[in-house]
Amino acid sequence: MKNIQTELNHKLRDAKRKEKEKFETHCASMKTKKPWDSMKAMTNVVPVKTSPLCALKEAERANELNNFYARFETETDRLIQPSPLL
Repeated sequence: MKNIQTELNHKLRDAKRKEKEKFETHCASMKTKKPWDSMKAMTNVVPVKTSPLCALKEAERANELNNFYARFETETDRLIQPSPLL
C-alpha cells in the first residue's frame, strides 16, 4: 500500500511539474490566450455556451415572473414612480 502511495505521489509531482513548465512556456511566449487556456484546463473550467434559444427561454421566463408579480400592483402603484437613486 505504501509503495502505491509513493508511486502516486511521484506521478502527481511529475504531472504538476509538466503543467507548470507548459504554463511558463505559454507565459514566456507573450501570447495571452495560451496561458488562459492552460489555466482553464488546470482548473477544469468549462465555458458556458448560450444559444439564442436559451436566451429566448430566459426572456420568456422573465416575462412570466413580471406578469406574476405585477398582479399585486394596484393602479396607484403604477402611477407613483419611485425617484431614481443617484
